[in-house]
Amino acid sequence: MFNPCVVIPIYNHSETIAGVIDGINALNLPCIVVDDGSNESTKQVLNQLQQDSSGLTLVTLAKNQGKGAAVKQGLATAWLHGYSHALQVDADGQHDLQDIPQLLAKARQHPEALVTGQPLYDDSIPKSRQYGRLFTHFWVWLETLSLTDSMIGFRVYPLASTVTVLDQVVGERMDFDIEVLVKMIWHEIPVEVYPTRVIYPENGISHFNLWHDNWLISKMHTRLMCGMLLRLPNLIKRKLFNQQTTHWASIRERGSIWGLTFLLWMFRLGGDKLVRPLLYPIIGYFYLTNKAAQQASKTYLSRVAEQQVQHNKTVQHLSEQIPPDALVSSQDSFKHFMQFGQAALDKCAVWANKITVKDVDIINGELFDNLLENKQGAVFITAHFGNSEICRALAYAKYGQKVNVLVHTKHAVAFNKIIREINPEAQLSLIEVTDIGPDTAIMLSEKIEQGEFIVIVGDRTSVNDPANCCYLDFLGYQAPFPKGPFVLAGLLKCPVYLLLCYQAQSRYRVHFEKITEKIPFGKKVREQEIIKTAQIYVSYLERFCLKQPLQWFNFFNFWQQDKVVKSQTYAVKKVVK
Repeated sequence: MFNPCVVIPIYNHSETIAGVIDGINALNLPCIVVDDGSNESTKQVLNQLQQDSSGLTLVTLAKNQGKGAAVKQGLATAWLHGYSHALQVDADGQHDLQDIPQLLAKARQHPEALVTGQPLYDDSIPKSRQYGRLFTHFWVWLETLSLTDSMIGFRVYPLASTVTVLDQVVGERMDFDIEVLVKMIWHEIPVEVYPTRVIYPENGISHFNLWHDNWLISKMHTRLMCGMLLRLPNLIKRKLFNQQTTHWASIRERGSIWGLTFLLWMFRLGGDKLVRPLLYPIIGYFYLTNKAAQQASKTYLSRVAEQQVQHNKTVQHLSEQIPPDALVSSQDSFKHFMQFGQAALDKCAVWANKITVKDVDIINGELFDNLLENKQGAVFITAHFGNSEICRALAYAKYGQKVNVLVHTKHAVAFNKIIREINPEAQLSLIEVTDIGPDTAIMLSEKIEQGEFIVIVGDRTSVNDPANCCYLDFLGYQAPFPKGPFVLAGLLKCPVYLLLCYQAQSRYRVHFEKITEKIPFGKKVREQEIIKTAQIYVSYLERFCLKQPLQWFNFFNFWQQDKVVKSQTYAVKKVVK
């Protein structure tokens, strides 16, 4: 039974704790507050909050023992009270309490896992803390072979497994959050992440002691590195062979925001020539440790090869074709991974004005010009193919046209912030959505009326409703494609275009194709028109994948093997015809 509570350690945060408790009460969650020997003014605030909040349990430690000790006490109390999970929240107001429902939903979905926030910082984070975190993340990666933020205290602990680990955690101050995460990974407790905004409040109180706590953390990493050496064979075995296939939205962002931040920081310092050599060891690590992504890449490339054989293609180079009478090799798959890494750096390069209009060929550009001339808004459906970021940057640089991109995750929002650091003048508009509700639909409709463009990817199923898809012919097999982008285009009653950008040798090609002037949206024809329009999009995507196979970047089990049916026998073919 999923029965969560909130645990809040507090030490002298009398000014912020009431706001945090109000946020918890608004969610009707029981709360355990552990007073870690606070001053008298904080005790008075806590006593008043306890009287006003029936769901608040106050635990008082006689003297200050450290944040870790307070969290331990809170988790133990939660377990004794019969709770199954405990959400740790800091008392200083750093955490975004609006993300609590999402964290708990993820914990309900993965009850055995530790669910931890993946922090997205704004400009309030001190640079010393930012770079210090990168240093700690590097050591945690060595100790666990996992890229997970280890210092955020915004976590949902599965209490049954956590209490067995707590006795082995030595750290009881600022080293606790790091050590407990490492040891839970050592105990093979799965870790799930959820991107969440973290702020450093102005005039906020920090109890981090630069010298004392860094000394504790250094000693802790020495202990953990010794423990890691004993566990290294098992860690490598788990990393190589215990890959799981899940819906794409549940797959952890393997590059992680802090790793991307580090690369982009290097890009700002030394540019392209400094960063590109770093791609080989970084991509090599991800390639060797992610067997599921390797297999997904090989499956995709093999299906491209099958289609090329059927069409009697002549083959010279993998960048153009895949050898028809040879199996896809690990070298081919690694090239696929490397192309993804290079595309990520190209996104930085275009916003840093290293890639400009003169480096790009525009195919069917008159379609775009006509929209601008008529001030006609439109929906552009793109894919995880090539580098659509180039389209967005050049649309503003050349035409002054604002392009609104719908994204599914907060990682994209974090990337948006990083791009602004590279180019403060970058005109970006990312709209984070999980569902298209009435408010979002009205807002998008207004943008279309103003002649703006909406860009949405069409080759990944919905985060919240993965079943809302249609199975369509793609590289000879039935694959799930989302209905959402086409439903949205029908609701907005505007033209629908394909938009792809890919690299051909040393140049980039932006390709426009008109899919339909408008998707009819009557009740009787709606489903058929959605499927028909989606199949046109998929046919274009297949054509480009056959032309540039290494530039399609869906490294997961796209075809969902348990549901695959050969395309020639699938009923939707009749609908399309």
